[in-house]
Amino acid sequence: RDTYPAAGYVTLLHRQTLDLRTEGVVKETVRHIALILQQRGEDVATTNVWYFEDADEPQVDFALTVTPEGRVLHLSDAALKSESLYSRLPEYQRLARLRFACKEPRPGSVIDVQYTVLRKRGGPFEPVFLTTVFNGEEPIERKEVVVRTPEGKPRILTSDLYAPEPVVAAPDGPAGTWRLTAPRHGLPTEPFMPPLAHIGPTLTLAETATWEDLGEAYARALADLPPLTEALSVRAKELAAAGGAEAIHNFVARTVRTVPVPQWHFRIVPHDPNATAQRGIANELDKNALYWRMLEAAGLEAQFALVRSRDAGPWPANTPSLGLFNRSAVYIPSQNAFTSVESDVLPFDVLPGPLQGAHALVLPYGADSLRLTQQPGPDGESDATHFEAALSGDGTLALTVTYTANGNGQAMYRSLKDLDEQALRNQLTQLAAYLHPSAVLESYDVSELSDISVPPVLTLHCRIPEYAVKAGDELLMFTLPAVSYSAHLVGRPAREFGLFWDHVTRETTEGRITLPQGYALYSLPGNVTIDSGVAAYRARLTANDGTVAFEDAYTLSVDEAPASAYAGYKQCLERRAGLARQRIILTRTK
Repeated sequence: RDTYPAAGYVTLLHRQTLDLRTEGVVKETVRHIALILQQRGEDVATTNVWYFEDADEPQVDFALTVTPEGRVLHLSDAALKSESLYSRLPEYQRLARLRFACKEPRPGSVIDVQYTVLRKRGGPFEPVFLTTVFNGEEPIERKEVVVRTPEGKPRILTSDLYAPEPVVAAPDGPAGTWRLTAPRHGLPTEPFMPPLAHIGPTLTLAETATWEDLGEAYARALADLPPLTEALSVRAKELAAAGGAEAIHNFVARTVRTVPVPQWHFRIVPHDPNATAQRGIANELDKNALYWRMLEAAGLEAQFALVRSRDAGPWPANTPSLGLFNRSAVYIPSQNAFTSVESDVLPFDVLPGPLQGAHALVLPYGADSLRLTQQPGPDGESDATHFEAALSGDGTLALTVTYTANGNGQAMYRSLKDLDEQALRNQLTQLAAYLHPSAVLESYDVSELSDISVPPVLTLHCRIPEYAVKAGDELLMFTLPAVSYSAHLVGRPAREFGLFWDHVTRETTEGRITLPQGYALYSLPGNVTIDSGVAAYRARLTANDGTVAFEDAYTLSVDEAPASAYAGYKQCLERRAGLARQRIILTRTK
């Protein structure tokens, strides 16, 4: 407790052993010993053993608690519970977990657990594959990965170690023991924090293979999928004739509901696209397979692609494996762009943020099959706010605010399409209150949010009593309307880790405030211009003929940055937030 005063628990030992000596079987044994330091660390007593119901055999070797008094408490059979993760989705019912909790977890107790899973693995679609991070939110005293391979076959595995710090001792080859050379303190939580695999030493193990062999095997699996039915083929041609690839994209995105089943929670080879269309419910992999097949049926050139999202960790170049890819997309050669139908709130030309600038494998395999997905600039990921405001002499503000968005910013507005009229009004009333606590939502206008081919537009008409504050009989003061910026995410003076965002962005606001009769402008906040290299902000206020015009633009130009960039980024957000708190001051003329 003195060494780790802020930790809930400390891992004393985590050993993961992969025994590959039996052909086609991976015997995985995990031993985990933890000391509970505080009450919030008691969750470490609960263990989930993940396995596939049709291919794996889990077994709890032992699970016990050593109390602070020295009593040894063993796991009871009644504490074991086996459950299917997707039991309500029969088409995806494969992943399951064996769940149990050790007795009497409390500060001072030691939890000692070991379990073994026999996993049937082999071939390119379910390879021997492992990615583990030698770090965690809580401290780790000792962590090991032990690999045992058959004698005479030392090259059955390839390995890749991404290590920002040289803290992992590695064997001469992929077989042997990988271990931490020194204890690791827990990771403090920070805003804009990169995924864990980007921070700690990350080990990737895979069966020895080449991208050419893997690409050809997956292309054959795709070719074995049944052809589309005549009805689906005709529908694809009708859609293409009316609106090309975009019309087919919008049809699949809207008519097939997405279920959150990652492809490695089931299988990497998609279901029959005809069954997907008939079912009307599918995961991202199956939806994109249907989309790709309909494009081909319509005579449009398209290629299926597996994608590794940016939040899955750095690209392990030395370990070719289909297991690296956790997402999918469809590549349109004529537009040199990847598209996805995973979301029904993003249009044809917008990739979800984690898939932008991500590694992809385009099928069939060729010289340029391994590539990066497109990464739009800030203009392609923009949010725009326009307001018209009129201030009365009594301080009341009549305010009309219009929001529009391009790129991933559309998702927030389009999600309102699923609300009924009362729920929508409640949601927009909360949005008006975010603009100002006293704001009264009088009316609103919403575009057709379900039509993803048209950018969303949301307009609020509000009235804000006592928006301006009187200072004596001569002065009237107020802040900029429709502008609410905060710097609370950069409140720390420094940070330990780098910065990470889903995508670049540009946020703009422009509008006009009509001043009340009998008042003249006394002072305006000064203009702002700052560029940190990571983010830039500019703002300008001008006065003309009884009005005040405002315009600003915030641009985040990168999606990753080192910790050294934090100081400049912090200053940029603080200057932006500071402007929103400054007052416009009017003086009485009559």
